[in-house]
Amino acid sequence: MCREKAVILDFDGVITRLNIDWDKLRSLVASKTGLKLNSFLAFFEENYGTKQYDIVHEIVTEHEVKSIEHSEPYEDIYEFLETISMYYPVFIASMQSEKSIKLFLEKYSLIKYFSEILGRDRFGSKRKQLEYLISKIGLPNQCIFFIDDSWRNIKVCEEIGIKCMHLDRREGSLLELIKEINSLKSI
Repeated sequence: MCREKAVILDFDGVITRLNIDWDKLRSLVASKTGLKLNSFLAFFEENYGTKQYDIVHEIVTEHEVKSIEHSEPYEDIYEFLETISMYYPVFIASMQSEKSIKLFLEKYSLIKYFSEILGRDRFGSKRKQLEYLISKIGLPNQCIFFIDDSWRNIKVCEEIGIKCMHLDRREGSLLELIKEINSLKSI
């Protein structure tokens, strides 16, 4: 039985929308480093722990921090966190920088709801973040719920046995997922 559960949220696309022009940022990275990136996620996964990673991470972090000035939480996030955090520990697993995530959470008084924030700083991939949380939380994988707006990340969590929930902000709300999390009582 899943008497205890844990909830993991992605950041950009679930808690807020960072208004970053990723194409423009890729061009900037190319002009500053000579690296032509098709995907920041693929680059971070493949280059974690290298000097190139650190340089690109710093450039991207600077733009994420600037985007916090103009980003707001989705309307349902406060009610969702108030409700879910009364019963379960809540974590963030995101490929944004921990610095930008923490600045946002502090700005909107949301940081108190989270047990831990995992960003790309300490982990080069979503898979490594989720595997770390599985080992830390100490619950059966099926009692851990991961909410993300990216099908790519949903596939990763399915591969490691976590209960995955895709959230398309154009069609749904976090509040709709509370019932699903609470209703799953058995493994």
